[in-house]
Amino acid sequence: MNRGISLYRFNNKQEALKNILRAIELQPEDPMGHYNNGTLLIDLEMFKAAEECLRTAIVMNPSIISAMINLAIVLNRLKKYAEAVDSLDKVLQQDPNNFEAISKRGTSLIELGRYEDAIQDCNRALSLNPGFAPAYYNKPYASSFLGREEDVLDSLRHAIKFDHSAKERARNEPRFKQLKIWIESERLE
Repeated sequence: MNRGISLYRFNNKQEALKNILRAIELQPEDPMGHYNNGTLLIDLEMFKAAEECLRTAIVMNPSIISAMINLAIVLNRLKKYAEAVDSLDKVLQQDPNNFEAISKRGTSLIELGRYEDAIQDCNRALSLNPGFAPAYYNKPYASSFLGREEDVLDSLRHAIKFDHSAKERARNEPRFKQLKIWIESERLE
């Protein structure tokens, strides 16, 4: 298993996958093998297979918080947003102050059209970690659906303070065309 993880860290993903699969063959009851395999499969954009591996790891050990967070990432990529929220709710049952899980749940809530709930999650994540740029980045999207221009611009200003690529990412975000108008008309630096 360690060799597979090392190969993955050195970006040799195919060899890493072979080694992790071999480790799973040798120790099929080890949840970390399935977790590591799922994480690698996310990176290889093999989301259905990653979902299966991560679910297996979670069944074997329901306290692997990182597996539940990674499962939510996969579920979002597969457009299974309600399931992603459920996975992140389970994380928050174990660790109520996990700002990463709260912020990622906000992302899923945006996709479900639950914009007020998403904003609440972004605010909660930011109260726990005021420098967490992803929450600042998600908040303007939820606000834009509610027509809150000033909130959008204010959130983007904060996001740019912590992550200078946020402005360019927002400009290139195809889902939010109205946001481009605000970004172009406003100096956000």
